Amino acid sequence: MIKLFDILKEITDSVQYSNPNFEKEWMEAKRYPEFKKLGKAKWVELAKTGKPVNLTSAKDINNTNADEPNTFKTLNPEKQERALAQIEAGNVEMPIVALYSDGYKELIGGNTRLTALMLQKGKATIWQFKVPDEILL
Repeated sequence: MIKLFDILKEITDSVQYSNPNFEKEWMEAKRYPEFKKLGKAKWVELAKTGKPVNLTSAKDINNTNADEPNTFKTLNPEKQERALAQIEAGNVEMPIVALYSDGYKELIGGNTRLTALMLQKGKATIWQFKVPDEILL
């Protein structure tokens, strides 16, 4: 475990963000009834309407450890290694956040990446998309 934190300390500030792998993230998205009801193709289409958003705090995002970055060490070790490998390589897939019309934000996928970024850098870029009210009916 200490090795992972040593890696975090050595990482430079230069990180580029890539768009999420929406096809892969469907596995996370389908946990939500409104997205499951849409089906994979329509969810991917909806999620792709989003855009990158820069964060310096994750306190207003639900379903993430990133508001308490020190909890990174409690997350799945395999996912920790994958997230750190992306950061070390300087290319991180953006975590996905759904934004509802009432301002509620839910992390759909990328908790470990987001938490690692907030721990290391105190900032991150996420992919945020708006959830239309009509899909909640």
